[in-house]
Amino acid sequence: MTVFLVEPYMIRPDKQAEFNLHRQRFLKYKEKHPERSKELKSLRSYVQFFGGTYGGRIDMWEFDGLTDYEKFWAKWRKDKELVKFEEEFFQLIDPTTYSINVWNAVT
Repeated sequence: MTVFLVEPYMIRPDKQAEFNLHRQRFLKYKEKHPERSKELKSLRSYVQFFGGTYGGRIDMWEFDGLTDYEKFWAKWRKDKELVKFEEEFFQLIDPTTYSINVWNAVT
Protein backbone atom coordinates (compact mmCIF):
# COMPACT_ATOMS: atom_id res chain seq x y z
CA MET A 1 0.00 0.00 0.00
CA THR A 2 1.54 3.31 -1.09
CA VAL A 3 1.94 5.90 1.65
CA PHE A 4 2.86 9.56 1.47
CA LEU A 5 4.54 11.66 4.11
CA VAL A 6 2.98 15.09 3.58
CA GLU A 7 4.61 18.19 5.08
CA PRO A 8 2.88 21.57 4.65
CA TYR A 9 4.83 24.70 5.69
CA MET A 10 5.68 28.31 4.87
CA ILE A 11 9.19 29.65 4.33
CA ARG A 12 10.12 32.65 6.47
CA PRO A 13 9.90 35.70 4.17
CA ASP A 14 13.49 36.75 4.83
CA LYS A 15 14.83 33.22 4.25
CA GLN A 16 13.59 32.48 0.72
CA ALA A 17 17.01 32.70 -0.96
CA GLU A 18 18.63 30.59 1.76
CA PHE A 19 15.84 28.04 1.44
CA ASN A 20 16.38 27.73 -2.31
CA LEU A 21 20.11 27.08 -1.79
CA HIS A 22 19.35 24.62 1.00
CA ARG A 23 16.92 22.68 -1.22
CA GLN A 24 19.47 22.53 -4.06
CA ARG A 25 22.18 21.23 -1.70
CA PHE A 26 19.79 18.62 -0.29
CA LEU A 27 18.74 17.36 -3.73
CA LYS A 28 22.38 17.12 -4.84
CA TYR A 29 23.23 15.17 -1.68
CA LYS A 30 20.28 12.83 -2.27
CA GLU A 31 21.39 12.28 -5.87
CA LYS A 32 25.00 11.53 -4.86
CA HIS A 33 23.90 9.03 -2.19
CA PRO A 34 21.08 6.97 -3.71
CA GLU A 35 21.70 4.14 -1.24
CA ARG A 36 20.44 6.37 1.56
CA SER A 37 17.06 6.83 -0.06
CA LYS A 38 16.37 3.60 -1.94
CA GLU A 39 13.05 3.16 -0.06
CA LEU A 40 11.87 6.58 -1.27
CA LYS A 41 9.84 6.19 -4.47
CA SER A 42 9.52 9.92 -5.10
CA LEU A 43 9.84 13.33 -3.49
CA ARG A 44 7.72 16.16 -4.88
CA SER A 45 7.43 19.76 -3.72
CA TYR A 46 4.51 22.05 -4.49
CA VAL A 47 3.93 25.79 -4.01
CA GLN A 48 0.40 27.09 -3.58
CA PHE A 49 -0.47 30.11 -5.70
CA PHE A 50 -4.29 30.11 -5.81
CA GLY A 51 -6.59 29.87 -2.81
CA GLY A 52 -5.59 29.36 0.79
CA THR A 53 -2.34 30.96 1.87
CA TYR A 54 -0.30 32.22 -1.07
CA GLY A 55 3.21 30.76 -1.07
CA GLY A 56 2.33 27.79 1.10
CA ARG A 57 4.42 24.72 0.36
CA ILE A 58 3.89 20.99 0.57
CA ASP A 59 6.54 18.30 0.28
CA MET A 60 5.25 14.81 -0.52
CA TRP A 61 7.52 11.83 0.16
CA GLU A 62 6.23 8.61 -1.47
CA PHE A 63 6.95 5.12 -0.13
CA ASP A 64 5.69 1.64 -1.05
CA GLY A 65 4.43 1.17 2.50
CA LEU A 66 4.97 1.92 6.16
CA THR A 67 7.87 -0.52 6.38
CA ASP A 68 9.82 1.42 3.74
CA TYR A 69 8.87 4.69 5.42
CA GLU A 70 10.24 3.42 8.75
CA LYS A 71 13.46 2.06 7.17
CA PHE A 72 14.06 5.35 5.38
CA TRP A 73 13.67 7.49 8.51
CA ALA A 74 15.76 5.11 10.62
CA LYS A 75 18.62 5.54 8.11
CA TRP A 76 18.03 9.31 8.02
CA ARG A 77 18.45 9.57 11.81
CA LYS A 78 21.85 7.81 11.59
CA ASP A 79 23.19 10.09 8.84
CA LYS A 80 24.77 13.23 10.36
CA GLU A 81 24.52 15.16 7.09
CA LEU A 82 20.79 14.44 6.70
CA VAL A 83 20.15 15.40 10.33
CA LYS A 84 21.99 18.66 9.63
CA PHE A 85 19.78 19.30 6.56
CA GLU A 86 16.71 18.79 8.74
CA GLU A 87 17.96 21.18 11.43
CA GLU A 88 18.71 23.83 8.79
CA PHE A 89 15.27 23.31 7.23
CA PHE A 90 13.55 24.15 10.50
CA GLN A 91 15.57 27.38 10.78
CA LEU A 92 14.27 28.50 7.36
CA ILE A 93 10.55 27.88 7.82
CA ASP A 94 7.86 29.34 10.07
CA PRO A 95 7.46 26.54 12.63
CA THR A 96 3.84 27.49 13.34
CA THR A 97 2.92 26.54 9.76
CA TYR A 98 4.59 23.13 9.76
CA SER A 99 2.84 19.82 10.23
CA ILE A 100 3.60 16.25 9.29
CA ASN A 101 1.03 13.73 8.08
CA VAL A 102 1.12 10.22 6.69
CA TRP A 103 -1.49 9.45 4.03
CA ASN A 104 -2.22 6.22 2.25
CA ALA A 105 -3.43 5.84 -1.32
CA VAL A 106 -6.98 4.51 -1.65
CA THR A 107 -7.26 4.18 -5.43
